[in-house]
Amino acid sequence: MMPDDSPADFTQTVVGTGAVQAARSTTPSSHSSQPHPIEGRFPPGTLLNGRYRIIALLGRGGMGEVYRATDLTLGQSVALKFLPHLVDNDPRWLERFHSEVRIARQVSHPNVCRVYDIGESEGLPFLSMEYVDGEDLSTLLLRIGRLPTDKALEISRKICAGLAAAHDRGVIHRDLKPQNIMLDKRGEVLICDFGLAAVADQLSGPESRQGTPAYMAPEQLKGTEVTQQSDIYSLGLVLYEIFTARKAYSGTTANELLNQQEAMSITSMISLATDIDPSVEKVIRLCLDPTPAHRPKTALIVSAGLPGGDPLTAALAAGQTPSPELVAASRSEGLGRRHSIPLLAFCLLFLASFPFFKGHIETLDYTPLDLAPAALQARSQELIKTFGYPEKPMDWEQFFETRGGVKTWLEKQNSRDWNKLFAAESPILYAYRQSNDYLTESPDGLVRWNRPGFDAPGMVRLMLDSMGNLILFEAIPSRKEESPTIPWNENHLFEAMSFDRSKFAEAPALRTPGSVFDQRVSLRGPHPRLPGTTVDLQYTTWKGRLTSLYIQAPWSPPISDSGRMLDKAQNVQQHFITLALLGFLFFSASLAHKNWISNRADRRGAFHLFVIRMILLLSAWLLSAHYIPDLRMFSFAGFAIAEALLSGLVLWQLYLALEPALRARWPKSIITWNRILSGNFTDPAVGSHILMGVAMGIIITSAFLVRDWFSFQRSGLLSTGNISDLSTRDWIASHLLIANSSLSVGLLFFFVIFGLKVLFRRELPAIVVSAILLSLTNGQLFQSQNVWLDAGVYTLISLFIMIGLIRFGLLTTLVAVFITNSLGRAATSTDPFDWFMPFTITTLVMAAVLAIYGFWRSLGNQHILGETAQ
Repeated sequence: MMPDDSPADFTQTVVGTGAVQAARSTTPSSHSSQPHPIEGRFPPGTLLNGRYRIIALLGRGGMGEVYRATDLTLGQSVALKFLPHLVDNDPRWLERFHSEVRIARQVSHPNVCRVYDIGESEGLPFLSMEYVDGEDLSTLLLRIGRLPTDKALEISRKICAGLAAAHDRGVIHRDLKPQNIMLDKRGEVLICDFGLAAVADQLSGPESRQGTPAYMAPEQLKGTEVTQQSDIYSLGLVLYEIFTARKAYSGTTANELLNQQEAMSITSMISLATDIDPSVEKVIRLCLDPTPAHRPKTALIVSAGLPGGDPLTAALAAGQTPSPELVAASRSEGLGRRHSIPLLAFCLLFLASFPFFKGHIETLDYTPLDLAPAALQARSQELIKTFGYPEKPMDWEQFFETRGGVKTWLEKQNSRDWNKLFAAESPILYAYRQSNDYLTESPDGLVRWNRPGFDAPGMVRLMLDSMGNLILFEAIPSRKEESPTIPWNENHLFEAMSFDRSKFAEAPALRTPGSVFDQRVSLRGPHPRLPGTTVDLQYTTWKGRLTSLYIQAPWSPPISDSGRMLDKAQNVQQHFITLALLGFLFFSASLAHKNWISNRADRRGAFHLFVIRMILLLSAWLLSAHYIPDLRMFSFAGFAIAEALLSGLVLWQLYLALEPALRARWPKSIITWNRILSGNFTDPAVGSHILMGVAMGIIITSAFLVRDWFSFQRSGLLSTGNISDLSTRDWIASHLLIANSSLSVGLLFFFVIFGLKVLFRRELPAIVVSAILLSLTNGQLFQSQNVWLDAGVYTLISLFIMIGLIRFGLLTTLVAVFITNSLGRAATSTDPFDWFMPFTITTLVMAAVLAIYGFWRSLGNQHILGETAQ
C-alpha cells in the first residue's frame, strides 16, 4: 500500500533475511494528494479494466507502486497498489498480495484503511483500497516537528483504536510505523499497509522477522515468536515519536537496537518536552518493556493509560465489544475521604451493635444453652451406656436442630415470658448417633440424622434438648446379644427426661417401634414445666436394654434435617426453578458455543470462575467431610470432585454465554469485577466497591432485622438461630459455601436484570420485574407464616439490590449478598459468653476486616487525614 522511502536504509522493510531497498521518492506520502513528478508504469489517464482511470503515481517503494485512480463504476477516488516490477510474477509475492487482501478485509474500523478488492490488468495483479487525501505521520512529523499535546493524544488514541480492532480479529500488523499511519484532511487517522500482516495463529518460522527493524520488538528482531505484544512494542515506539518527534532508539544495526531495547536506554520524554504528562511516558515505557508479558495486554489498555478520554466509551461508540482487558483497564476511581470515612463508620457501628439488635429477637437469646457440644456429647454417650450399650462406638456424629413445632406452639401461648417458656421446653435440640461400624453414605460420605439409614445392628441415636433432657432414643441391638450385666432401670429413663414417673399412668400405644423389642410401655402424664400440658410417651426394651423412646406432645413430632416435607407450594416452586434452569442451560450452551467460535467469549474470566468455584466447593467438602480410615473415602472424594467439576462447568458455560453481551452493552458495571478476575485486588475502585458492598449487605440485613422486630412485636414470631457451626472447621466450610452461593446468586441477579433490560429496553420495568421474579425464587418465602409481609420485604430488598447492581456493578452486589447471608446465618446472643458466640464474633470481625480493607484500598494515594500522598 505504501512505499518505504525513509531517510535511512535501516528503516526499510526486511523480508525474510534480506533487505529490499526502497526507491527514494520526492513525494511526501504514498497516499498524498500531491501528484508524483515521476511517472510509473501507468501514465495519468490510463484506463485499467475499463473501470479505473489512473490519476497519478503516489509513491514507489520496496513493497510496490501505489497510484491514485478514479473508480468509474462507483465514482470515487481509490488507491491501487501494484507489486514491484521485478517480482510481479513471483508466486511467493502473489500469495502475499492475496494474503494482504484476505487479512485486511477482516478488519473494519474507522481508523483502519479499507481494502476493497484484488484485480489484474495486463497480467499485473493489483489491489484497490481506500484513498486517503492527506499525508503520512512520518512526513507530518518531519514537516512540523513535535505535535501539540492535545493533538498528539487524539492521534494516539485513534491509532490504539485501529490497532485494537485488528487484534480483535486476530490480525498482527507487524509493520506499524509512522510511514504506515495516514492523516487525512479531516483529521482522521488510518492505519495502512497490511502487506506484512498475519493471522496470529498462522505466524511461525522466518515469517516472524519480517517488518521494519527500527520499529521491531526485541523478539521480532531475534526471529522468535511474534504476537500482538510485538505490535504493542511498535505502538510504543510510534507514540514516543508522536510526542517527541524523535525516535526512542538511535541504533543503526540490529545488535545496537537490541542492546538499547534490552537496557531500555530511552531519553526521558519530559526532559525533551516539559508539557508531556508523566502518565504518557509511563504507559509508553510499559509498551517498550523487553519482556512481552510485561507490556499492556491490548492497545486499548494503552489508550486507557493516556491522560483524559474514555476508551471504553469510545469503543462502545464505535460499535465495538470492549475486551475484558479494556473493561478492567477503564477509568474507575476510588471513593474520596468524604464518602469512605462515613461509610466505614456506619459499617463498624452496625457490626458492633449487631448482637444486641438481633439478640433480642433471636430464639437463642431466650434458650438455655449452657451445655456446649462437647458436654452434650458426653451426656449422650453416658445415657447410651446407662440404657444397656456400654461398648465404645467405632464412629459417631452430632448435629444441632431447630424444633420449629415447639417454637410455633409456644408462641401461641398467652405468656410472652420467652425465657420461662423456652426453659420449660427448648426450641433447640441436639442430635447424636453412633455405630459399631463406620458411618458412611454414598455418594459423598456426609453423615446426617437419616444418612446412612438407621438399619444396622449396633446403631444408636438420640436427641436431647438444649438443657440435656432426653426427648428421643432409638437403638438396634444385635439379636445375638445377651442381656447386659447391669440391666437398665426405668428410673434412669425418667431422670434423663426430667419427668416424674409417679404422675404418669398407662395409656394407648403410640406407634409400632422400628426395632426389635420384647416389652412395650405407653404412658400419659403432665409436662413437668408446662402446667396444663399433657404428654404421651412410649418406650420399648429387649433383653434388658432400652431400644426406643418416643414422646408425643402438642408440638410433636421432633423435626430432623431430613424430616421436613415440602408442601404443595414449595413443590411447585422447586419444579418451576428446575425447569427454568434446564431450559436456561440448554439455551446458554448454544450461545456459549457461538461466542467461543466467534472469539467473543471471555475465556480467561470464565476459566478463573471455574477454578474459583472448584476451590470453594472442594475446600468446603474437605472441611465438612466425615472422615473414616477406609478406602471408601476415595470414592467419596471422587464424587466431591465430580460434583465440583460439574458445578464449575455450568458456571463456566453460563459466563461464556452471557458475559459478552453484558460487556457489549453494560461494561461499566463489570469494571471492578474484571479487575478482581485479573488479580488486581489493590485497585482503589475495587476497594470502593468492596466497602460499598459491605455497607449494602448491612443495609439489607437491617431491613430483615426491621421485619423481624415488627413480627416480634406484633405476633411474637422470632428469628431462628443457626448453631450448626460446631467447630472452626465447620465455620470455615459454611462460609466457603456462602461465598459459592453468593457468587451464583450475584451472577443470577446480574444476568436476569440484564436480560430483562434488553427485553424491555428500559431500566425501570426491568428492575421491577427482576425484583418480583427473584423474590418468588426465595426458598424461605413459602415457609413463612407471614407470606405477604415477607413477599413485600423480599421484593423491596430485591429492588434495592437491583438498583445497587445498576449503580455500582457486579462486585458490589456479590459482596453485599455474601455479607447478608453471613450475618443472617450468625447465631447471636446478648450474652457474649455463650459457647457459640466466638463464631458469631468471628463473623463480625470478618465483615469488619472486609470493610476496613475496602476503605484502605479505596483511598488510593490519599492519606486518611490530609493531602494526597506523593
